[in-house]
Amino acid sequence: MSGVRRWRWLAALAAVAVVVAGVVVLRTGDVADAPSRPKVEIREGGTVRATALLEPSGFNPNTSKDEGVALQAVAVTMYPSVFRVHPDFSIRLDPTFMVAAVLTSHDPQTITYRIRPDARWSDGTPITAADFHYLWRNRNGTNPRTDTVTTVGYDRIKQVTGSADGKTVTVVFDQRFADWQTLFANLLPAHYVGQQPGGWNRGLDKHPEDIPSGGPFKIAGFRRGETLTLARNDQYWGPRAHLDQILIRLVPESDAELAALRNHEADLINPEPTADLVNTIRRLPGIRSKASSTLGPEHLLFNLRHPILAELAVRRAIATAIDTQQLVDRMARPVNPNAQVLGNRIWMTGQQPYQDHSGGYGKGNIQAAKQLLEQAGWALGADGVYAKNGKRLELRSSTFVEDPRRRPQGELLQAHLADAGIQLSLPNTTLRTLIRKSTVSG
Repeated sequence: MSGVRRWRWLAALAAVAVVVAGVVVLRTGDVADAPSRPKVEIREGGTVRATALLEPSGFNPNTSKDEGVALQAVAVTMYPSVFRVHPDFSIRLDPTFMVAAVLTSHDPQTITYRIRPDARWSDGTPITAADFHYLWRNRNGTNPRTDTVTTVGYDRIKQVTGSADGKTVTVVFDQRFADWQTLFANLLPAHYVGQQPGGWNRGLDKHPEDIPSGGPFKIAGFRRGETLTLARNDQYWGPRAHLDQILIRLVPESDAELAALRNHEADLINPEPTADLVNTIRRLPGIRSKASSTLGPEHLLFNLRHPILAELAVRRAIATAIDTQQLVDRMARPVNPNAQVLGNRIWMTGQQPYQDHSGGYGKGNIQAAKQLLEQAGWALGADGVYAKNGKRLELRSSTFVEDPRRRPQGELLQAHLADAGIQLSLPNTTLRTLIRKSTVSG
């Protein structure tokens, strides 16, 4: 379940990705030399105070508008998923939600899902085949006005039907889909969303405290730009959450997260890791930190509606010119010495099926990149930029400024492409602005 697969704009021959590092920091007390493996003691009740850089724009993680790290950390506590990704990157059935999910026929490919009889939303409504059908209907791409983060897999499903009590779901595909275990994640309460103004696209933008939960927590409060509060869902049929609440303080930058930790205003932070910040945190007494790879690889998305990027040779040249090893060495290894280049669009390094399929892409081969362009009719100008039919090879790459790593990362990409005769500008802006522009253009 690579993060690369979430983006349907990504060209199959031009995937360029590196595994990024995440850092989790928590307060363990005021002892400078805490033991490396402390005895775990689980205490019941209380509130954990955390921080977050990004604020959810809405609460439907299945839309391109809301999908992202800002919401995923919340979604996992309240929206059920058939399968879950575990720390070792294995994909396993969630037994608290499902009895079984089994491939029952190869031709046509058919999956039979059995939902636990006691699975229900926090308002008492049973979780049934209706919720599966609602997710499929809005993610299969049949309605161009429906905002969905991707249609992959759902667009191959022919029908979704339920048993009399709705606890058995039969999904029949009209085309085989090997990655079927990635489907039906972040199920929504169909009975609630369908009644909200704005429905699927906008129905979960307001009053998140009213959204029924199918997980151990539910949203108890949301003050834009300030805090997001999760409270234990006492109607949850699964294991009772140990905490009473999780209070997430929304802050503008990683330095503010560090300040909150230092000032005892936060117990747990998950900042965007830079070498300076990580080194500072590691010197703080009573603080424990961990850096590790995540399932969210850094990657480029190509807008195939752009007249230049619509040309395969250009996309191949970009992927050939970029030096992903240098990106890892400069951006990731100062934080996580074990960071590796990602050479697979589906599996992460560390997952059992992983193999490097990158071929000649991402190796920083400038001459090969130029050759691809020239074979496609591009000519190098006196200014060092290729041109064709009177158009210079000028492109833009936008990302969000909230992450301090984005600027130096973009400048490295800019330098790689400049060597290959491709001019790249970096009009970065806020995440909210990017989401608004992508929603309007989509």
